[in-house]
Amino acid sequence: MINMEHYVSSVNLPKEIAAQLFVLLNEGDVWIEYEGCEMVLVTDINPKELTYPEGWYFAKECFRNKHNITSGAYYQVFMQNSKGVLWE
Repeated sequence: MINMEHYVSSVNLPKEIAAQLFVLLNEGDVWIEYEGCEMVLVTDINPKELTYPEGWYFAKECFRNKHNITSGAYYQVFMQNSKGVLWE
């Protein structure tokens, strides 16, 4: 049985950890790069075809949790293809 006191919904994870989980769920198809200090998710597969952690989704060029977050703050990470073009 899961002890709910030790359960963390993935929707409430910081974007850095959620992005790493997203990469693991889509092993070989998604990776993380940095543009300066900003994290970017890179994939050449249409984001609508990828697997997302619970509460995270693709919209407005970003991996995000905006409408699902329960902690009050939301996060987003831009997604682009390997040529540097943002996914729409």
